[in-house]
Amino acid sequence: MKKLIITIVLSIILVSITTAQIKKPVIPQNKQGTTNQTAVQGIQLPNLDRVTSAEIKKLRLPTVSITDAQKNAKPLTTWEITPLKPKYSSFFIEDYYGTYSLKGWELEPKPLFEGSSFSGFGLSAVRLNFRTIRGSQYLIRVKLKDLRDSWYQGKSILASAMNNSFAKYPIDGTNNEILIPFTANDSGNKIISISNIIINDKLYPYTIEKISIIKTQ
Repeated sequence: MKKLIITIVLSIILVSITTAQIKKPVIPQNKQGTTNQTAVQGIQLPNLDRVTSAEIKKLRLPTVSITDAQKNAKPLTTWEITPLKPKYSSFFIEDYYGTYSLKGWELEPKPLFEGSSFSGFGLSAVRLNFRTIRGSQYLIRVKLKDLRDSWYQGKSILASAMNNSFAKYPIDGTNNEILIPFTANDSGNKIISISNIIINDKLYPYTIEKISIIKTQ
């Protein structure tokens, strides 16, 4: 009887030790795959057309820093649209508020009204429609119309490219362009929104000459 009890106890101890050895730690899953890009969690703006610059200032949106590696990433595939070629494969402008010419799309702030009375200007955005592949890395390059005296320097726009949330992206005043890197968290058609220029409590228009999306990984 004692031998039976000892055998049972030893069996329980052996099973416990074996279970402890094969139990693996829980590893957080990276849904976007391996990437050297830092995901910036922005802020949701559900009713974009009614947002004013004063409201944006209160939100304290995060600013995305663009690294040299992202700027100079080797392109694997490139999609590009211009006023003369507004659609390329699965990439096109779905809508925007402003004026169009053969030289570019001018994105203008949207006038707001309370009844019939003008109440100020609201944020507007170019909405790009693009088919992504899950886990792939992309760089959006928005080329702006050249202006004198480095007017773009130190200014920024809002954009929603990752997880449908908005963050600030600085304008490269030397090259007159906006760079927006992101990693696709799913496959399928994606809406990418790029807003007016924001300076303190005011919104400003600008003209887009062309937009490229570069697949870098």
